[in-house]
Amino acid sequence: MKKKILPVFLASAMALSLLAIPVAGMTGPIPVSADELEDDLEDEADLVVTLLTFTPMSVDITDRVEKRLNEITQEKINASVDFQWSDAGQYLTTVPMMLQANEQVDLMMFTPIPAASYQSFMSQNQLMDITDLLPDYAPDVCEYMGDYLKATSKDGSIYGVGNLYNLKSELSIDMRKDILEDAGLLEEAGNMTNWQDVKEVLKKASESSGMNALVSLDDLADVVTMAPYVIGNGDLADSEWLDSCGDTYYFTYIDPADDKVKCYFENEKWLDGMKLAREYYNEGLVFKDALTSPDTGVTLIRSGVGFAQISPTDIGAEAMFKNSTGYDDFRTVLTSSKASTATFQKFGYAVPITAAYPERALRLLNLMWTDQEFMDTLAWGIEGEDWVRTENGMADYPEGTDSNSVYHLQDFMLGNTNQVIPWTGDDPDIRQHTIESNESAETSKYLGFSVDSVPVAEKVAACKYVFDQYCPPLNCGTAGDDVDALSAEFVEAMYGAGLQDIIDEYQAQLDAWLAENS
Repeated sequence: MKKKILPVFLASAMALSLLAIPVAGMTGPIPVSADELEDDLEDEADLVVTLLTFTPMSVDITDRVEKRLNEITQEKINASVDFQWSDAGQYLTTVPMMLQANEQVDLMMFTPIPAASYQSFMSQNQLMDITDLLPDYAPDVCEYMGDYLKATSKDGSIYGVGNLYNLKSELSIDMRKDILEDAGLLEEAGNMTNWQDVKEVLKKASESSGMNALVSLDDLADVVTMAPYVIGNGDLADSEWLDSCGDTYYFTYIDPADDKVKCYFENEKWLDGMKLAREYYNEGLVFKDALTSPDTGVTLIRSGVGFAQISPTDIGAEAMFKNSTGYDDFRTVLTSSKASTATFQKFGYAVPITAAYPERALRLLNLMWTDQEFMDTLAWGIEGEDWVRTENGMADYPEGTDSNSVYHLQDFMLGNTNQVIPWTGDDPDIRQHTIESNESAETSKYLGFSVDSVPVAEKVAACKYVFDQYCPPLNCGTAGDDVDALSAEFVEAMYGAGLQDIIDEYQAQLDAWLAENS
């Protein structure tokens, strides 16, 4: 079986894909209802499944793992599966082209990459209505997901299933603990309540270590905040998560106080955050090359360029920081998100309308929610060859190997993450912590609503051009001292590019949804 694997990283692919906005009026084949199709387990099915991977793997490695996966699927659902692994750069072009060419794809991953996202596939009528099939062929998926299936539904019909992982991300300040210890600042850092407290800790730690304090988080040069969060410039507790409801560029959010679609860049706390970035920059607390450096986040911290970042984090963040940078994490949580439509449209799975065996594809999806052997193999490869079980029950690389020499995916991209043995570096109890966190997660009042950008695709592209010119310098504090004037100029340019048309279109969609779901 031919595998499609190219050494392209997700970050660069997402940057390229920002221009790949669905064109208004573009449609694929007319979708059909899956309830017209039947499944008989007595007949073996030959499935085609497309998966995205961050790291390149040789065909020899994937063929070996695919053989083991097929032993499981043949036994449990009487299906042979052609798993087609693609890197991000290829996935965003190859999979949509396969569907347009009416090629067989029985189950596919949708991703945060705009050209291979749930919204993109939906806008082109490329996903099958699986409402009537899910209860019979993926009953465990239905039980686990419940109302969360609303996030991947339209007009009462289900067109996909979002992955089940931690549903509540957090915005946090993460600093190297050793830097704070050496400067005698652990107690002071533990008592921070406002952004001036943070500034004082960063300043003292920077003077003591001789290092930059804050590094940029991404290629948008985010330093003090990152959409869809806003932080203000006062108390840390004023930080807030905003529901963008599927606006993948975060130009807009919905205010739950009045159900109005509003401009993210006109939120007062966003403006205060930009002023804070400039203040920190002038104080020498921001990495001076944040706007131009090809390296970001933990890469810069690992290399000693800086010692702190402000970023969205997940359960097990301290362990991930240590694993990525080599240093212990001192973490201050600012705020948390709610389970929203975007949560379940980030990564997940759908049955395309070109599927030859949709029922069997859903049986396979059910394995991804219930079968640990299958999920361990799909995520980490063959036990004893690609990974070994440690004394504390974690997965790790066999001695003398790494991700470049064995099979290795990312568990959060693969259905029900809680069915995967945790990888070394995570908290050994991370699965239980995730379950407990999800039980307490708040749900957005707009769960099930997602904006459709297709009617305003040209306006979105024009606004993205303006955004790229203005926002990164504001994000890292390099734009200039008059942040009020610069931000006003930016917002005016956004409206000049068509932002009001975008807001009006999204508002009309929201009003219609609210009328149907009141």
